[in-house]
Amino acid sequence: MNENIFNQGIKNLKKTIVLGSDEKRFMLERIAEAEIERESLDIVSPMSWYSICRWTKGHPYWSFATFVVLLLLMSGGGVTMAAQSALPGDKLYPIKTNILETVEGAVVANTPNAQAVWHLQEISARLGEAFQLAANGKLNDSNEAKLLNQINDHSVAFSKAAAALDRENATASISIISNFTTTMNRYAKALEAIATTTTDVNRGPISNIANALQKQITQIGSLIPR
Repeated sequence: MNENIFNQGIKNLKKTIVLGSDEKRFMLERIAEAEIERESLDIVSPMSWYSICRWTKGHPYWSFATFVVLLLLMSGGGVTMAAQSALPGDKLYPIKTNILETVEGAVVANTPNAQAVWHLQEISARLGEAFQLAANGKLNDSNEAKLLNQINDHSVAFSKAAAALDRENATASISIISNFTTTMNRYAKALEAIATTTTDVNRGPISNIANALQKQITQIGSLIPR
């Protein structure tokens, strides 16, 4: 499953990263000047860049993913940091969702339980973006479609991960599904409350997202044995 996530990220990569001549020159200069003294590195976490790079040495799929993110970081870190706070409609939003989050998912979501947790986290992130857009009066039809597509994709992936987890540990599967339904119910109720007080621009998209969440809650909740 991680391999499929990664391959999709590479396809998206070709569409989203376009560097100008100045950016290319700057990145090449940074690469040429970089001198990493391994023995001087302080490894404080298995998820540090050095640890990840050592792990990817024997995993070519992840080696390229790490290289892509390192290139973004070596551009000064500005692109990466800006992308992390991007919202639907922003130019850097595809880098955030198609590249940074894809690489993160490929690295950390390496078990059915971790995959389920990660996809739930991504759905929550998209809903948080919906709240931010609504607060700024920018939750239009286009941004709604982007959010709903991602929420649906992550919900489908969550269901598959939960089913795989059920074959390993039924109790853990029930727990993560219950967590999903509880979390999504809270978001749905919050969205419904906002829909009654927001502007006309936001009202339709907010209601649509809330309704979509209710359907996901019903579908995924049905995975729990009665």
